[in-house]
Amino acid sequence: MSHSFGNKIKLVLTLISGVLLVFSSSQITAQNQYGCGTDANWEYLVKQDPQVQQNWDLINKKAQAWLDEYGDEFINNRDIDPLLIVPVVFHVVYAISGQNVPYNFLNATVGRLNKDFRKLNSDSTLVRAIFKPFAADSRVEFCLATKDPSGNTTSGVTRTSTSHNAFITNNDVKFNITGGKDGWPSNQYLNIWVCDLSPGLGGYGQFPGGPANTDGIVVDFATVGPNGRTTTHEVGHWLGLFHIFQDNCSGAQASNCALAGDKVCDTPQQNGAGFACPTSANTCTETPTDYPDMLENFMSYNSCQYMFSTGQAARMASMINIFRNNLKTSQGCCLATASSITSYPHSEDIENAVFPPSGWIILNPDANVSWSRTNLAGGFGGSSNCAKMYNFSPGQDITGESDYLITPKLDFSGLSAPITLDFNHAYAQFSSTKFDSLIIRISLNQCDDIGTEIWSKGGPGLVTAPDQITEFIPTAGEWANNAINLNIYAGLKDFYLVFEGKSGWGNNLYLDDINILLNVVGDEEIEPGEQVLIYPNPSNGRITISFNQYHLDKNLSLKIVNLLGQEVYRQDIEHLTGNKIEINLGDQVGNGIYFIEIFDQTNNYVIKKKILISDQ
Repeated sequence: MSHSFGNKIKLVLTLISGVLLVFSSSQITAQNQYGCGTDANWEYLVKQDPQVQQNWDLINKKAQAWLDEYGDEFINNRDIDPLLIVPVVFHVVYAISGQNVPYNFLNATVGRLNKDFRKLNSDSTLVRAIFKPFAADSRVEFCLATKDPSGNTTSGVTRTSTSHNAFITNNDVKFNITGGKDGWPSNQYLNIWVCDLSPGLGGYGQFPGGPANTDGIVVDFATVGPNGRTTTHEVGHWLGLFHIFQDNCSGAQASNCALAGDKVCDTPQQNGAGFACPTSANTCTETPTDYPDMLENFMSYNSCQYMFSTGQAARMASMINIFRNNLKTSQGCCLATASSITSYPHSEDIENAVFPPSGWIILNPDANVSWSRTNLAGGFGGSSNCAKMYNFSPGQDITGESDYLITPKLDFSGLSAPITLDFNHAYAQFSSTKFDSLIIRISLNQCDDIGTEIWSKGGPGLVTAPDQITEFIPTAGEWANNAINLNIYAGLKDFYLVFEGKSGWGNNLYLDDINILLNVVGDEEIEPGEQVLIYPNPSNGRITISFNQYHLDKNLSLKIVNLLGQEVYRQDIEHLTGNKIEINLGDQVGNGIYFIEIFDQTNNYVIKKKILISDQ
């Protein structure tokens, strides 16, 4: 069967498990409607291996146990719930060129997922008033993979030409040998196969517990793009959600809503698949409160899909924590930004509701509590918003875990001293043995390099308020200002500032009003020494270091490091004859700014001075 990409219309003809399953793929005029083949695919898997159903039943029991223990905390404290970033790989399997979906459509599909799962979709305003309190941010995001399973750079898209006719729900599209494409490791990536599906079939997802080599979702090529909700619906299945009409009106009572139907108590049961959006529809009677059908839900088939519910978000979180937890540490993608800061002074006040701020990223290696935005405090009381590192975390010991808040790319190439990093912080220890640290680093890579430390404070040196055994929320008077001299980075471009919150399972750390200022003098972290003279500066690699008489009886060590703290030259100085030493670096180092560091036998600095190496 041949189809063109631009005008394909699939007929609503497919009967799946005896029920016509139809849902909208987009919010455009003259909508196409497609069936969901998840149930049919699951029946196929179970027939192949009955253990699949046993796995799924056990996962559902574990999910409910997780919700019993953590559900209330999850719902009531969403700002401490770590954001899950899911690396996505699209496997485009095409028979004709029109099915070979262009990259911009695939990228737009990821954008659609992020809007829908983070409750950032503009049409969420269309949710009826009765259901607005139920609409939730699922705290799941998606990104096109930037690294393949071998660690190589990837676009996040594979393309496979096939002679296979339209695919059905038997997973042929998921294997090279049957005309499809083998998936990537499903514990590290969300595999999305894009292909021509049989008429009326829009897609299907695999519930947790199925075979690893078929894990993922399949969508028809005509459903992807910025407006299609098919992918949103199928990813919901992949994260453990049922249709809201699962088993019709089963689970409509408070006593069984978590165990029957869709196993979610805040999604009213619906008696059968609905296709349109009749706002008067109320096909099941719930207790203790009877609600109309939640037509707006992404797990319906209605053409007015705008929301996931809080209960669905909690259920997805349970599935992530008990089955898909390996995705938390996947290295499949980093959301590196293209943003650059080139105009100074520059200020970030954490006032925008989107966090991290535009162009910034968060690295959360342990996939645990991390940096978030809070509206409970602000620097010196000047606002009610700031960044928070949730070290208090009563649920588990997070000692030793570090999380990184990283700026957009910085360009100091046109700047001259003085340059100052100025910011406010607030912090209280839990106790003298449970305290945390703030470390600031310079990095050359926003994703893969946490960088070199340039400043740090921890414990008593960081505190702005007395020790506190309850969760610390600072008052206006419990803040401190910091000004760090960045003069040595004048002229440098394409680097990042990294704010590392290192936990000792102490108490909360807050940041606000992060500024890069010009013509304001910050603290000099290393005092300039006057007992050593280094010349010429700039140098072509031949350097003379002159010591005064005070150092003649000492054994010293000398090293030269680059701007990232990497050692490029080292020499031990013992029993110095005379009062100077000459170094010829030759071609050991390239042109650039370096530091000559000299320290004594107890590793105390004698001197640290900047030198410019240039062969000009």
